[in-house]
Amino acid sequence: MSGQVNGIGLGKSNFDACLTILTASRSGVCYNGLGIGTLTAANGKAVKISFGGNFCLADKNTSTDTSDYSTNLTYVVEGGTGPFATETGTGNITTSNIFVISGSTPIPGIGEISINGNLSKN
Repeated sequence: MSGQVNGIGLGKSNFDACLTILTASRSGVCYNGLGIGTLTAANGKAVKISFGGNFCLADKNTSTDTSDYSTNLTYVVEGGTGPFATETGTGNITTSNIFVISGSTPIPGIGEISINGNLSKN
C-alpha cells in the first residue's frame, strides 16, 4: 500500500506499507493480515509502524474479475527517525473500496486508507 497522507505532526507525508495476507487463516470472507509500514514527512523524518488484523472481501464482480476489500487493522508505532526516534503509540488503520484485479503478484489495487491513533514521546 502506498499513498499520500496529511497527518497532524507530520504534515503532508507519504505512506508506504506491505500487507501480507495469511491465506490459511480464512474465516468466512475474511483473512488475517500482518504488515509493516513507514510514514515519511516532507522533511524526510519517518514513523515506523507494524500492524495486523482483518482483510475482508466486501464484493466480487466475476464479469470484470475485480474484488472490493476492506480492512480493520491495529497498529503499533515502532519508533522512527529524527524527532520520531523514540515515539511509541497505537491506533487503527481502516481501508475501504480496495479494488483489485485477480491473478497478479503483487496485487494491484486502488482505494482509501484512514489512519487514526496517538504518538507519545518516551
